Amino acid sequence: MQSLDDLEPDHAASVSKHALQLMAELEVPATPPNFTVWFAYVLGRSAALRKTIDILRSNDRKFDNALNRELYDTFLKSTGSVGEVAQTISGELDAILVNVRNDVAGAIADTAAHSEELIEVGRTLRTANDPNLP
Repeated sequence: MQSLDDLEPDHAASVSKHALQLMAELEVPATPPNFTVWFAYVLGRSAALRKTIDILRSNDRKFDNALNRELYDTFLKSTGSVGEVAQTISGELDAILVNVRNDVAGAIADTAAHSEELIEVGRTLRTANDPNLP
């Protein structure tokens, strides 16, 4: 199965536009998890999601926050698609930020140490040139 990252930009834009139109028509709040559900619905890769939403729509069911959350949790989050990827990315970003903070702290410490060394070299050079200086 083709991953979502492999979608052609024009196709992804078309699916996005259609998903947003459906969301507006059905008064679904445009939140990232809701958009993910409706993007997946329009894309049509999950027959179970498609069938469930079609049945709900045919019964004039209102797609409130609870129903949208249930659809997301049932068909997307539990399959490890977007929800798991988002958690993985978040964890990786946290690890990267920790590494960057550590690197910056190390660079600051190194700079401070080099500054002290340069100050000491400057004092030594002044003293060598003028023995009357402290």
